[in-house]
Amino acid sequence: MRKRLIVIVSILSLLLGVSCNRRRVVERQTDCHERISDYEEYILTDFGECLRFENPVIDDDTKSLSMDVFFLSSFIDNVAKETEILKLMEEVRLSTNEYLSDNPNSFMNDGYNITLAFYEASDDYISSTPDTEWGLISNHLSGNYSVENSMCNVRYTGIINAYEKVDVSFDGVREINLESVNDVDLILGLLERMPDIEIVLVRNDVIDLLSEARPDVVFT
Repeated sequence: MRKRLIVIVSILSLLLGVSCNRRRVVERQTDCHERISDYEEYILTDFGECLRFENPVIDDDTKSLSMDVFFLSSFIDNVAKETEILKLMEEVRLSTNEYLSDNPNSFMNDGYNITLAFYEASDDYISSTPDTEWGLISNHLSGNYSVENSMCNVRYTGIINAYEKVDVSFDGVREINLESVNDVDLILGLLERMPDIEIVLVRNDVIDLLSEARPDVVFT
């Protein structure tokens, strides 16, 4: 009887441990990373209750900076994801451009290829479910690989329908990835909101139609 009781208690303890550790909680950032602390503080002043920066990788030889941006669990739990996440990513992009403009002596302005990838943390440790990527912004154009002093290239994953529902600026967006969209009218409508657009990545079967409608844009 005692042995059976020990087994039952062990099983219950294991189950409780699994349930407690199953949800991955992303909490507010309290410390900044070396070399980019000024930038992080600049962004977190306005958006610290919504996101945190993780895993910065700076390579001075290749002049590259990549970083993961995770949405806080408290933010994710209280938003209509498609619209609010899209708005937040665009606001971070614009604020990053403001930082770069206000800090010309930052190493980030010295020809560094900058990439920020936005994620929602997986809720499941056990099955190793990958984190959900919601978007990516960078300061380089894929066509000629030029590096700019502004975040001008965007890819917002799986939330394309939110573009028409949200009042976002898209100011300074010069390249966008719309490969997930096959509706020509929707693409053209989106591009009307992007006065600086130059390059659009789309599906091969819509390139000709789009090029005819917008000869001023490179579709690839």
